[in-house]
Amino acid sequence: MMEYPIESFSWEVLSPSVAVKHMDKSAFLHHGTGVPKKIAFFFSLGHEGLEAPRPATLIYGRQRFSAHFQMDTQHSRYRLFWKSDFSGTIENSFPDLHRAYSSGTSDLTEEPLMRFEKLSEHRYMVSFILTDVINADVEEEIHQESQSRPEGGVRAYYGKRYERDPANRRRAIAFHGLRCAACGFDFEEAYGIRGAGFIEIHHNKPLAAAGGPQIVDPKTDLAPLCANCHRIVHRYRNAVITVGELKKIIRPNKAMEATP
Repeated sequence: MMEYPIESFSWEVLSPSVAVKHMDKSAFLHHGTGVPKKIAFFFSLGHEGLEAPRPATLIYGRQRFSAHFQMDTQHSRYRLFWKSDFSGTIENSFPDLHRAYSSGTSDLTEEPLMRFEKLSEHRYMVSFILTDVINADVEEEIHQESQSRPEGGVRAYYGKRYERDPANRRRAIAFHGLRCAACGFDFEEAYGIRGAGFIEIHHNKPLAAAGGPQIVDPKTDLAPLCANCHRIVHRYRNAVITVGELKKIIRPNKAMEATP
């Protein structure tokens, strides 16, 4: 049985269905990226190599992009190549970084992450994670709350502290993605570039059980929620519900809406 995460060069496989890639110059300028053999299993690629390119589909929001895997010339690793349309999506998502790589700037402060969620052997849901965006969202939340009356005392402080920690938030998004874990809402799909990279993070562990500072596992303790679902989860301070309980509420009501 494999133990996760599995790291190799700029890749990290977090689970059988999720991997993240630190985006480097190749991803921005050369229509693709290398895939080390150590993590090739994630893409259902064996160590024996490929005799011919193997097609793949990258899904970003509501768009689908053609891609393919092939061996490099030295047969030391696989490469994932995509077409200019997906490269255009990357450029539009990170115009400043694209210009920096194009101009040869070497003092870049960070590399964004490209998150792959495996839907099947040939289809992968793709999203992008940028620390600067996460930090800005955290700072804005803190600023907005400073303008309003605090509630809940220490309990609220501890919960929001874990939800707002930028490192926790980035790791939670890497594991779970940017879709609401309850209703599936995606801010970028709804609002375009204005919503890109945005999601609220919910702490799953009841605050009364936490008591004080604790070690947080972003994979199990945190979950992405849209603003509506997050508010409903916390609507009653003494009766906070779980994400699973919220899903049970949402599904019957969606089914009722679909009934003529």
